[in-house]
Amino acid sequence: MVKSLHQQSDRVNTLQKSVSMSLDHHNKIVSGLVYGVLLGAYSSGSEHPDLLIQDLSCIVRDHYQHVIEILGLLIERCGDLLKEQTIKQMLILCEILISKNIPSVRIILLSLLRLVRPNFTDKKSVSFATQSFTVAADI
Repeated sequence: MVKSLHQQSDRVNTLQKSVSMSLDHHNKIVSGLVYGVLLGAYSSGSEHPDLLIQDLSCIVRDHYQHVIEILGLLIERCGDLLKEQTIKQMLILCEILISKNIPSVRIILLSLLRLVRPNFTDKKSVSFATQSFTVAADI
């Protein structure tokens, strides 16, 4: 356990040094962490999405604005192609941002809600609609 805490501390220190170099470094590292969170549910690797979210909270310098931009672009450009697990991870990330009182997360939730098609009644669409409205109700 002590070794794990030491490794996590070293990782966070390395990330903080990297993001402090420039805004470009910050944006690239934040982008990588967000993609890791979104894809983490698919991987069997050691990087669990919860750890990446913790790392993200330790290094973010722009009040999560770059995270909002990334999520917005993904929804805008690939919304209909997103897999169910990716959308679930987006909703989890939105819940975390809501808990941190990030006001612009509403834009992301509205964009996600636009993906809900009222005439689709398949299991995936109903599940997605239910999860989206549950997260939106927390605002």
